[in-house]
Order: sequence, then C-alpha cells, then structure tokens
Amino acid sequence: PKIRWRAFVGRVHWRNTINVEDGGIYLTSCGARWNQDDRGDGVYCLDAESGALRWAFNSAGDANEALVDGDCVVVGTDAGQLALLNKTTGALKQECRVWHPIFARPFALRAGNDANIFAVSHKGIVLMANPGADKITEVATLPFLVRANPAGCAYWATAWAVPFGQRLG
Repeated sequence: PKIRWRAFVGRVHWRNTINVEDGGIYLTSCGARWNQDDRGDGVYCLDAESGALRWAFNSAGDANEALVDGDCVVVGTDAGQLALLNKTTGALKQECRVWHPIFARPFALRAGNDANIFAVSHKGIVLMANPGADKITEVATLPFLVRANPAGCAYWATAWAVPFGQRLG
C-alpha cells in the first residue's frame, strides 16, 4: 500500500483512541512522553484526506480514550480532567477536574434525542456531561476502583439509567 500522508501527533499508546467521522480523524495522544505531562498531551483532529491538522486541544495530562458524539468530543486524562470539546473547532466547551485519572472511555446513554455522557474516574467518581447545556456534574461515587470502561456491562448501564430518569432502547 502507498502512504498517502504523514502527521506527527506525539505518542499513541493502548489507552489512546482513533475515531474517524465526518472526514476527520479524532485521536488522543500522550504527547512526547508517556505518563509525563507535556505540551503534546491532548486531542488532535486531522483531515482524513490530506492529513492536515484541523485543530489541537492541549489537555491536562495524557489524554486517554475519547468519545466522539454528536457535535462534541469528550475525553478524560491522567490528571483527572474531563473535557467536553467542540467537534468542529476543538474549543473547550466545559471541563471538570477530579484530580485522579480518568482512564476509561466516556459513554453515552440516550433517551430519544437526548443523551447524557458519563465518565468514571479511577477512584469511582461518576461524572455526567450534558452536551446540550455544556454542563458536567459529579453524580455518584462507586465503591470500587475503575480502570476499564464499565459501559459494556448491561447491568451497570441499566442501574444508572433508572436513577437518572432515562430509558434504554
């Protein structure tokens, strides 16, 4: 295969993600050094055709798994930042800091046209982002540490959907 273009976005490790949507490549990076804060930590959006940088967001600490949902990108970091970004411009719409890592990928729970995005920190703090209101709220604390994404568990999602008045399906 022929290499069409190259772009430097720092190091990409197993906790980083690459999402392709609407002609853009949205990826997270741990910058120049893994597990050390540096100016390359963050989220990058590249043009899928040319590889040109559309925008870059410098995060607090290594950026981990990101969720591209609707008109926003949501990412957690090793420094405990949950950032809600404008998908088109990369501008920070809202952030919340819990001061310990958010390793797991944020996930969305939908009810009709409405969606809330949830993220869980390593120490079990559950954050809920409302993209329509550009608001992030701490809603609960789990009694255990979280390293991976609990969204794959139907029981967990159902247990959270009921208290927040959401319906799954």
